[in-house]
Amino acid sequence: MKRILVLAGLALVLLGLSAPMAAADVVKTELFSIDLPSGWVAIPRAELDEKFKEALANMKAKSPASGQKLSQATTYEYGFQPVTHQRWFESPYMLVDATLQGSGLPGDMAAENRAATAWVVGLAKDLTGQAPFVLFDDYDAAKRIHTVELKVFGEKDKPNTVVSCATVYTAKGWFSFYWYASEADYGRVVDQMRRALSSIELAPGLK
Repeated sequence: MKRILVLAGLALVLLGLSAPMAAADVVKTELFSIDLPSGWVAIPRAELDEKFKEALANMKAKSPASGQKLSQATTYEYGFQPVTHQRWFESPYMLVDATLQGSGLPGDMAAENRAATAWVVGLAKDLTGQAPFVLFDDYDAAKRIHTVELKVFGEKDKPNTVVSCATVYTAKGWFSFYWYASEADYGRVVDQMRRALSSIELAPGLK
């Protein structure tokens, strides 16, 4: 399923100890370009791979079925966060699964988006034991981006987290962006994160 990687990010929120690297606000890849908030930097791929392994182990321990699906999925190709952070994966940050999946546009986009929302809500509940609260659920038809923002309740003494899942549909499949923020940071960063997602431009061959 398309949103399995979002749950891996829930285990990344409190991890990471390295220092940031040089800033680059505009990111261009073979698939897309995106205008990041000013002062954001790339998270090294080695850090992404290591934390993905930790997240996978966490998921397998709590939900073996979901962990098995995740183990068959790609890792995150890109990650970004503010240059002012002292550790990787501090709130807020963004992850990108830039591997195209599927073979084209869904025949019924509305049904696809409803099913995706229900599915990711169910997975979050499986992982945390509590149903998340849907803060935002929107489809930008011009950009072909479906975005869901969830308030995920922390376990025991862990803080609540807002997780945003944005799926970008293209002529050759779909790929996904995820951003994460503590509940305390959400109101401060939500507008800039939504602006970043709205700035996404596809490569000519994917439009």
